[in-house]
Amino acid sequence: MCVDEDVYYCNVYGSEGSASLSPLRINKELHGNLVNLAPPKMEPPQHIFKRSYENELKHFFGAIRDLHPVISTADEAVQRMRITDAVYRSVRLGKEVVLK
Repeated sequence: MCVDEDVYYCNVYGSEGSASLSPLRINKELHGNLVNLAPPKMEPPQHIFKRSYENELKHFFGAIRDLHPVISTADEAVQRMRITDAVYRSVRLGKEVVLK
């Protein structure tokens, strides 16, 4: 079998929603209904990545200058690190890793 392009995907499932890449889908339970929160039109990936870094830097410097509060709390950062660690463990073990 030959694939002309690399295939990238990521699926994340939670108790209140799910998300996937390629294509982007974001589903969240709101008021008892599953709602699609994905943007209707996607920009080219290179624009999205560039803009995400620009926004991250703008926010970081704005927070340092006390122009606005930091968006993410330390607890949220710890949760992201747990998820990242679980992804690496899943790859190493070759099976699903459940977070509690």
